[in-house]
Amino acid sequence: MKPIYLIRSYRNVPGLQISQPMGILYLASYLRHYLEIPVKLIDMRIGRLSCQDVVKQMADDPPSIVGISSLSFEASTVHELAASLKKVYPDIPIIAGGPYSTTSPNLVIQDSNIDYAVVGEGEITFKELTEALLGGDSQPEIPGSVFRRNGEVVTAPYRNFISDPDEIPMPAWDLLDIRQYYGKTNFNRVYAHPANMTIMTSRGCPFRCAYCHNVFGSKFRARSPENVLEEIRILYHQYGVREFLIIDDTFNLNRIRARTICDLILQENIKINISFPNGLKADIMDQELIQKLKQCGTYRICYGVEAASERILELICRRMDLHKTNEIITQTAQASILTHGFFMLGFPTETEEEMMTTVHFALKSSLHSASFFVVVPFPGTKLHQLASQAQDSGYVDGYYHHIDNVISAVPAEKVKKIVKTAYRKFYANPWRLFQILRLTPKNKEFIKSSIEFLARAK
Repeated sequence: MKPIYLIRSYRNVPGLQISQPMGILYLASYLRHYLEIPVKLIDMRIGRLSCQDVVKQMADDPPSIVGISSLSFEASTVHELAASLKKVYPDIPIIAGGPYSTTSPNLVIQDSNIDYAVVGEGEITFKELTEALLGGDSQPEIPGSVFRRNGEVVTAPYRNFISDPDEIPMPAWDLLDIRQYYGKTNFNRVYAHPANMTIMTSRGCPFRCAYCHNVFGSKFRARSPENVLEEIRILYHQYGVREFLIIDDTFNLNRIRARTICDLILQENIKINISFPNGLKADIMDQELIQKLKQCGTYRICYGVEAASERILELICRRMDLHKTNEIITQTAQASILTHGFFMLGFPTETEEEMMTTVHFALKSSLHSASFFVVVPFPGTKLHQLASQAQDSGYVDGYYHHIDNVISAVPAEKVKKIVKTAYRKFYANPWRLFQILRLTPKNKEFIKSSIEFLARAK
């Protein structure tokens, strides 16, 4: 039987993060568990592969179906890859998934080289599409998908999310050479141990922030602590993983569950490192959880602050207690955990004064490090709608650290100047530099990250 190929797309941008492709690892395990069909995985990012490289890799074992997962800024690669594949395999169904397909399915499906766009959580939708297509149905209408019929775009019924994430098999790690990812620039930018792996212990986020792709929906769906520990056990004992990057959107939403996970890790009596590169919500954190995380090996926590202007927070639907956020930042830093803050500058209608309010919040805080991103209104997000209302144009083909223009009330050059000023003033603080040197694991990624942050201040 011909294999299904699952591909993670790649676009060459500065500072690209190279971590395991969790989305298609889960998708692969789900397909193999329920359909028992051969699946192959190609990660364009780890090999920095071109579209032609992908086509060549398939030559000896042609596909039955191809799935492509991508982020929004990788849209151009998706369309180029689909065109390259259709030239060689004109009759093979090509299915697009991931954040780009979730937020812009109609845009995706306008490409005649793409047969289906999967919206949202992909496991069940992709599995049912695969069953139908391999069973001879040329145009199945599967919930959670968008496709063309007689030249018209058809949006199939909404797909409910998987209610119990414990039902999803463990990721198909065997499809990767995991060692290829060790020591690379990952989500965290630094690492305490080169043998690190990303894991996701929950799906969904109830906070509905305007800039979010919301791939996993607004309902928090958590794996049981025992299921999470089993994943850590497997990765630790079978694959030699010693550092875990937890990339949940809201790991600490249920603090009792989060503390239980910590307790189970401690009972397991294994020495590991843990980091939270995707950003915890600070104002729902507490001192007890901070201490638990420290005890079980946590050395770095990122907090998503985004803005310190109350008007902007309301505009972007970011419910946050800034006073509590600042307290938690201080408590985390006092626990000798590297504390990083995410900030966004250049929201629609945002003024220079409001941007500086955000910058001053960061400067006065106990954060050890910070990122100041230029706002990018990706299609399909509420932020894109706000940007379109504020200006004639919305999305710009950019990514968070580089963009050709901005969407705020402040001119682009001024926003870029504010970003550089923020970096320069933030890292000019001797206390911060000392704490960074004291707490950051020393390795080549630390050096690379330091050079990158210094470059942003120039």
